Amino acid sequence: TSAIAGVKNQTGILNSDATPFETRAANAVNFFNQTWQGSLALADALKETTNSFDRPATVSPDFVGIFYPTPDNDYHGGSFSLAPGEALVVEGEVPTAAFWSITLQDHWMQSIESNGQPSSLKGSDITNREGRYRVWISDTPPPAGEDWLNTGDESKGLVAIRYLLSDNATAPTASLRTLKSGSDDKARTASGL
Repeated sequence: TSAIAGVKNQTGILNSDATPFETRAANAVNFFNQTWQGSLALADALKETTNSFDRPATVSPDFVGIFYPTPDNDYHGGSFSLAPGEALVVEGEVPTAAFWSITLQDHWMQSIESNGQPSSLKGSDITNREGRYRVWISDTPPPAGEDWLNTGDESKGLVAIRYLLSDNATAPTASLRTLKSGSDDKARTASGL
């Protein structure tokens, strides 16, 4: 029988092709360091484009794979920084795609704890408004009937939008709004977004 490197086969004999522990440990440290450096570089780059989906101008090509990793996906994303009662409203064309989603993450790219409300939505869960979508990102519920991603206790974080195997998907837009008790909203600013 064949064995996976580093795992005993059915006879209990260690595979002679096993990667030595020292090499595996060095690889793990290297992976951690690259992930850490990539997270820091991403956070630094996204400071330039907070509350928008513009790609950062200064992100190092060495770290692009962290946020835009695979060629069969269209990725859009950025960071948000919201005051209590503020919302980032994401709008775009519903893509023709095998799958698409919008997710919120903290600066470590972990899902946000959102007090029992969704912090991610699949495209099939987002309202299609005549070929367009609109999702509110906030700690406060939006007007009735709107799709919402709850930021929970986070005022800052990342937004990742992924379109899998899409045809000519256009980039979404973002605008800041101020919510009043989840019923009325007013545009605060859209300049530069």
